[in-house]
Amino acid sequence: MNTIFRKLCAAAISAVTAFSMCTIPYISGRQPFAYAEETVETESIVHAATGLHYIVENGEATITGCEDSLTSLNIPAEIDGYPVKTIGESAFVYKNKIKSAVIADGITSIKASAFNCCRAMTSVQLPSTLTEIGEYAFRLCPINSVDIPAGITVINSYAFQNCDLQQLVIPEGVTEIKEGAFEGTSELTSVSLPSTLRIIGKKAFSYSFLKYIEIPYGVTTISESTFSGCTSLKQVVLPESILYIEKNAFDYCPALKYLNIPQSLISIGNGAFENTKITDFNLPDSVRYIGSYVFPETAVTEIVDGVEYIGKWVVDTVSGTSEITVREGTVGIA
Repeated sequence: MNTIFRKLCAAAISAVTAFSMCTIPYISGRQPFAYAEETVETESIVHAATGLHYIVENGEATITGCEDSLTSLNIPAEIDGYPVKTIGESAFVYKNKIKSAVIADGITSIKASAFNCCRAMTSVQLPSTLTEIGEYAFRLCPINSVDIPAGITVINSYAFQNCDLQQLVIPEGVTEIKEGAFEGTSELTSVSLPSTLRIIGKKAFSYSFLKYIEIPYGVTTISESTFSGCTSLKQVVLPESILYIEKNAFDYCPALKYLNIPQSLISIGNGAFENTKITDFNLPDSVRYIGSYVFPETAVTEIVDGVEYIGKWVVDTVSGTSEITVREGTVGIA
């Protein structure tokens, strides 16, 4: 009898447990039965003189927004006696009446999407004290020029995507330009890169209007689609530090007719130079990997010694190429 009773109890407990797990909602990122912690949001304060909204944390003010009627922003270094250090995440997102912004010295951080989609904002003045520009910070703002302060070391992903920048000087001290930072800047005709730069993320300048680009020594990789779709790009200077040219790096650059290939190069990714007008490649002996659809028509007639892999249709169109020589030591051909 005791055994039967214990089995019945166990079955009942199991059924209750299964029912509970099915009916208690699962919170993403937490274990079942974990409840979301209660959070208390700080209410923004409206500053009557400027129309700005802000919160105070640890004795410092963070700008969180503004009145909808504002057409220009003057963001001060101090508000109601509190130092302003940060423009908060999404503070002015979709504020389509804003035409200009002046940000005072003393402010150090512009968080992600702070001015994202301010579609009327044509000018912005950044403070010399700025050390952070968050991802998507000025995305889809039609600003035509910007002076990036010397304190910036990283330009975050999509920070200036689809802006109307025409010329750009990236200051010494910047070490990384992240993915899509200047993608779609269709008015951008020239950019100066600093000697401190080490990393250029994928699609960083894709679909811009660049005509000339010189990559500084120290950069080791031309990332995926970095200059893809730059239809006006005519000349590229690569340093002897380049090891990898990733897939589609210069795809659809129809004005590109010449490119120096550094002696340091090890790998060329799929479609790296597809849809260009380059007619001659002098591949160095350092190259070990060549992907698929890498070269345009007649660009290459000889593959260097010791290449370990050659992808399929390495020359995009073979109608004008009667012969390709693969040198001794090549290991595999797809």
